Amino acid sequence: GAPDARGRDGGGEDVRGGAERDDCGGEDCGDDGRGSSSSSIRSLQWVVDSVKRRGRPSVINMSVGNPYRQLYNDAVNAVVAAGISVVEASGNNVADACGRRPGSAEGAITVGMTNRYDNRNFYSNWGECVDVMAPGEDVKSAHVQRETKIETGTSMAAPHVTGAVATHLS
Repeated sequence: GAPDARGRDGGGEDVRGGAERDDCGGEDCGDDGRGSSSSSIRSLQWVVDSVKRRGRPSVINMSVGNPYRQLYNDAVNAVVAAGISVVEASGNNVADACGRRPGSAEGAITVGMTNRYDNRNFYSNWGECVDVMAPGEDVKSAHVQRETKIETGTSMAAPHVTGAVATHLS
């Protein structure tokens, strides 16, 4: 993922908490838990295949961020077309979310970040591609390297919406 406005890694590693680091669609990720764009796309296909086998309503949280790529958006939109909800972080670049991925995928729910006063956090991405805002400032989260960590970013906001979608689907 891209660094956020504070120069911290915005790769969503705090979102997954203690999740396995080798969850790149059956491929090995790097030591930092990241894979390539192609492994991310294969991971999305793995989820679609898994959901089809299990036949249960599902939602994906995507707290990643990189420059715009139509190929990636096409993959996200294909997941949505397969009946799986996708919630994505808009990004922390103080920029139009339509110019980033996955924040620009048309079929996904794109989440910007609010601060403790319920205003848009200054570095949350914005624009017509942002569908909803959610709390993302000073969120306590599970963390891979320690028990918990306080984080700020759209990667912290998107899981709030993902939880709401999962509740609705249940």
